[in-house]
Amino acid sequence: MKIIVKLKKNHNILFIIALFISISSYGQWTCRSKMGAHLKPFKKDFPLLWSAEITFGHGYMTDDRLITNAMMFASFDYSWKKHQIYFEGGTKAWRNTFKGLGEYDGETHGPGGFFQKQRFGIRDVFYKYKNKENSIIVGFQQFTLGDYFLVNERALGLSYKNTFGNWEINVNGGSVLKDFSRFGTFCSVNYLYNTIRDRYYPVLGESIGETNFAGVVALWTPKEKKEENTNDEFSEFSEFSDKPKDKIFKNIGLIAYTEFGTLIPNMRYHFGLNSLFQFPYKIKLKAEVVNQTIIDNNALIYYLNLSKTFNFGSKGQSLIDLRYYGKINIDNNAMGYSSFSNLFIGEVMRMDMMDMPLYQLAFKHRVPKWKAQIKLQATQQFNYQNISEYDISIGKTFFHHAKFTIIGSRMNADDLDTVLYMIRGELRITF
Repeated sequence: MKIIVKLKKNHNILFIIALFISISSYGQWTCRSKMGAHLKPFKKDFPLLWSAEITFGHGYMTDDRLITNAMMFASFDYSWKKHQIYFEGGTKAWRNTFKGLGEYDGETHGPGGFFQKQRFGIRDVFYKYKNKENSIIVGFQQFTLGDYFLVNERALGLSYKNTFGNWEINVNGGSVLKDFSRFGTFCSVNYLYNTIRDRYYPVLGESIGETNFAGVVALWTPKEKKEENTNDEFSEFSEFSDKPKDKIFKNIGLIAYTEFGTLIPNMRYHFGLNSLFQFPYKIKLKAEVVNQTIIDNNALIYYLNLSKTFNFGSKGQSLIDLRYYGKINIDNNAMGYSSFSNLFIGEVMRMDMMDMPLYQLAFKHRVPKWKAQIKLQATQQFNYQNISEYDISIGKTFFHHAKFTIIGSRMNADDLDTVLYMIRGELRITF
């Protein structure tokens, strides 16, 4: 919860300090953070909010490697009226014994020299302005385009949202840097696993302007119509009842997206549509079709997501979710070039748009009363290396501030000599 204050002093100083830190740091990693739910003021009458989190994970893979990581980071939120300045950053360290300590630079870090690598960095540093109809964010931030898969990235840039009538307009643009991006040197978890080394990964720039994106999504949502009253006795007094009619069609979006920069040899354009439907029994279908226009890589990319939530009252809620990512080649051997989608499908393999076609089937059940949840997931790629992964994770929150999660995975691919298994535990404590 944000605290809105009337003070105007010092916010310019805080903003300048945050920007200075962002220039001299690396980006943060992807994590299951709960910091946003623990923001609190330093003092009752002091408007600066803060929270902190410590995470430690340790696991084993059947190719005789131990995988260990630790991270500590903090967040600060300063809000006044319709303005917000937010900063989040910290440090991480890791160890992967697949090739011994000499796999990196031979140096060791942390208590007793346990870790191979250690880095400081940031996750977010931005300024936000928001009123009833508009919001604008400038700085290092987490971007989503407003569609279902094209962009899920951390970058330096601007995001703008405007709502009017039945329309919502999302405008996003940014420069993706290797040290800050979700898949970069400080954000991905490839440093832990590295099971297949010859996979294709997107190019990420070292400097501003080398790898960039920009996009617009215009989403139209029809107004809810009220259900006509069929009771003849009251028909002359009331034309409509108070209950809206349940409609199958929920919204439709128009998509225009491009990737460009000095490290992207050919401009990449994506134009398409996305939509949301809700069928009887509250079964949801998300669909998106995008025409990819790139020299020698023209293709039609499509996405389908079918999901259903079950409510069992005090016994919890369950979610069944099925997703399919596919493409129809216009040019022979065309690849899906959505460089900043960061789907991260699979705990270990982290499959993405370049791995299409693939499917993901997941089941998740949580019991709020016990503060516990379980998730099962299966993922399969249908060509190239025929990667498959099956995951299970069980998590439990203790004392509102600590969460322990255990994760198990089974991985296979044409390029692997044998089936691999992984088990890993993770403890997160949030203050």
